[in-house]
Amino acid sequence: MKKITYTFKAIFVFIALTIIFTACSKEPIAPTDERKGKGHEDPAKVEFIIRKGHLHDKMFHADPISAINPVQKFFFELDNVSKNWVRKNESGKILTESDPVLMIENSGKTVYALEIIYYNHKGERMNSEFTTSEMLPIHQHFFEVNSYINTKNNETVTQTDDLWSYEYRDTDPEDIMINQFIDPTNSPRRSALTDNPLGLKGYFSPKKAYVKFNLQITLFHVTKGTKYINDIKSKGFYPFNKVGDELEARSSTDFSQKVPIYIFTTLPDGSEAETMRYYSDIARQYNITEEEAKRLIKEEKRNQENESFWM
Repeated sequence: MKKITYTFKAIFVFIALTIIFTACSKEPIAPTDERKGKGHEDPAKVEFIIRKGHLHDKMFHADPISAINPVQKFFFELDNVSKNWVRKNESGKILTESDPVLMIENSGKTVYALEIIYYNHKGERMNSEFTTSEMLPIHQHFFEVNSYINTKNNETVTQTDDLWSYEYRDTDPEDIMINQFIDPTNSPRRSALTDNPLGLKGYFSPKKAYVKFNLQITLFHVTKGTKYINDIKSKGFYPFNKVGDELEARSSTDFSQKVPIYIFTTLPDGSEAETMRYYSDIARQYNITEEEAKRLIKEEKRNQENESFWM
């Protein structure tokens, strides 16, 4: 009986030592490299910041913020269950096409700056991952509109080339406003525009009023070659609203979502009737009186050059 007991004990000790030895000798599991094969992480949240302003040559300068000129900010976040992108405001409310970005047309002279900020799953800003020497040549945002609705007659128009224009205004470094000191304490170097269109920063110039449309914003990731037309440097880059078929064929997308836009009024042409119409449009859109609209517009003009945001 004792012999059997000793045998079981020996077997038990052997098994235990084997398990301990095996567990200790195994290499630790390497963490997953989320950027392997892509060169950057996958975004989990994308922030959009839109400001109304005007131009000094090609420099965007923001207008003063007011009730009729707010900073329009929203996010796209990945839903944990469906894994689909959901657009929300700063309070977390889900936004729909009934919550468009609002704009005013002024023959291309009123402009709207757009900043796009990507965040990883940890909530960390990751824009710089797209601006490295390896990633910048193969990433570009495109801003496409397939059609728009004329809100005066409810007509759908498919010719969108003259709807608005866009200027890429990416800076190096990407998170420093243009012409600002990068390291004020230790260096005289200032941020400057890049010569490679990415679209983390840029501005739109609306050219038609009383129109509604969906703006498709897509970050293309070229998987073969570069984003030059036909991968030939001398041909330059594709324009902001036209992705070439050959670029589409050799690219994937890192982000692509639609944003509703409503250009709800246009500046008056000088006539009394047009002036009344303009104040009426503003008052109706922002649910204020026409007198309040006039006051806010006057304040904006008087303080226009005091704003500090430039692009």
